[in-house]
Amino acid sequence: MTECFDCLEPANYAAVALKLQSTALQAEACLFDIEKVLRNAANLPTLIRTSTATQGISNGQVATLAGTGSTTITFANSSYTAFNQVLPAGVWLVGAYINPVATGGVDDNTYRQLTICTRIAFSPSSTANLYTFTETQFEANSGNGVDLLGCTTLNSTGTNELLTFQLVHANASSSLNVQIGAIYWAHRLSDQVALKTV
Repeated sequence: MTECFDCLEPANYAAVALKLQSTALQAEACLFDIEKVLRNAANLPTLIRTSTATQGISNGQVATLAGTGSTTITFANSSYTAFNQVLPAGVWLVGAYINPVATGGVDDNTYRQLTICTRIAFSPSSTANLYTFTETQFEANSGNGVDLLGCTTLNSTGTNELLTFQLVHANASSSLNVQIGAIYWAHRLSDQVALKTV
C-alpha cells in the first residue's frame, strides 16, 4: 500500500497516516472551491416581478410597464431586485407575459406591441435604445384582450444600462388596461466571456 506515496518509508506507518490526512485536507479544500463555483453556476441571478395593479395605456402612448410601483417581487436571489436598477454585466434571458384588454371599443385587428429594450440610464427619450426586441399581436373586435409573450437574450456590459418593458397599441376607440398578474423576468445565463468563447 505504501508504494502509492512518494518519499515514505514502507515501515513508517505514522508518515502514511499523516500523508493520508494531508491529502484528505487538500482534496476537501479543492472540493470546497469547486462547490462554490458550481453553486454560483447553478444559482445565477434571477428576478421575477408580477404586476399588482392594472395599468392604463392611452392610444399612441408608449408606456413603461415594469416599474417598482406597480409590481412586486415574486422571486429574486441577488441584489438586482428592480428593473430600474442597472442591469449587471452578462448574457441575460429576459421576457414578459402580459394581457392588455381594451377599456371600451376594440378596433378590428389593431396591434399591441411589446418592446423589451436596454437604454442608458437617465438618457433623453430621443436617445436610441442599445438593444430592442419587439413582439406584436393583433386583436380582432372581441374585447377579450391579447396574450403577449416576449422572450429574448441580450448582452449587458453592466455600465449604466437599464432593462425596460414597454407597450404601445393602435386601438383608437379606447385605451388599454394591462391586467393584474403580468409577469416580467430576467435571468443571467452567463458572463460575457462565455459568450465570446462559444
